[in-house]
Amino acid sequence: MDKYTARELGETVTMFIENDRSIIATQRKLRQKYPNRPVSHKTVIYRLHSNFRQYGTTADRPRSGRQRTSRNAENVTLACDSVAESPETSPWRPGFQLHISASSLRRVLKTDLKMFPYKIQLAKRDPDQRVDYSNAILRIFGKVEDFSSKLIISDESSINS
Repeated sequence: MDKYTARELGETVTMFIENDRSIIATQRKLRQKYPNRPVSHKTVIYRLHSNFRQYGTTADRPRSGRQRTSRNAENVTLACDSVAESPETSPWRPGFQLHISASSLRRVLKTDLKMFPYKIQLAKRDPDQRVDYSNAILRIFGKVEDFSSKLIISDESSINS
């Protein structure tokens, strides 16, 4: 769903006023003007009109409360450098070194740097290792009788018995 632009929101308020503050008439006009887009809910139109009357704009008011400090430009560059330096390290350790919580560092990596944990990435040496492993398994198949019934394949790194 595409968001309405500031101009379109202003047109919505204009339509609302021109239609004698009728929500139904405003929604009909919006449907005619923008047939491929969902029509704004009545509370949205009321809020737009109220904001326009009070503040002269349809934009949302600034949010109150404490501003987030961990996702500033400095921390984003520090996190990027830290991950580039040692990509296999868990987010906990660089966060501790940078004085950022692990969850904030994960949020920076995911949201700002578009990095995701546990994504399998093939290295240049991987195909050679896979061929070597396949050859070793084939040799074992030839030597050990009924090897396939003894073989356990799992996605776990260790198996506890």
